[in-house]
Amino acid sequence: MSEANDSEVIQLKTRAVITSLPFFTTVQDSMRNTSVSISLYDRMSKKRHRVTPRVPSPNRDKRKTGIATCANFLHKKDAFLAFQVVGKLNERNCLHGA
Repeated sequence: MSEANDSEVIQLKTRAVITSLPFFTTVQDSMRNTSVSISLYDRMSKKRHRVTPRVPSPNRDKRKTGIATCANFLHKKDAFLAFQVVGKLNERNCLHGA
């Protein structure tokens, strides 16, 4: 099994973090959002409406990437262990259809 190492954590500051196990590969890269104001015209009511969607910017959100990387890595490890348990049970014919 692959373990996270220091180089993956250091990558948080410069580029996306990529971790992989035999069944899973995870790319964690959170970008900052910027608000963009758009004016829409509704033909039915004949009124203008302002909408402000959040659009990803080219700037990386290091805090969010760091927090999400840890949580995603733990979730990925749990899922990998669950796959291994199911595989062992299947080898022993302990799994039956519902």
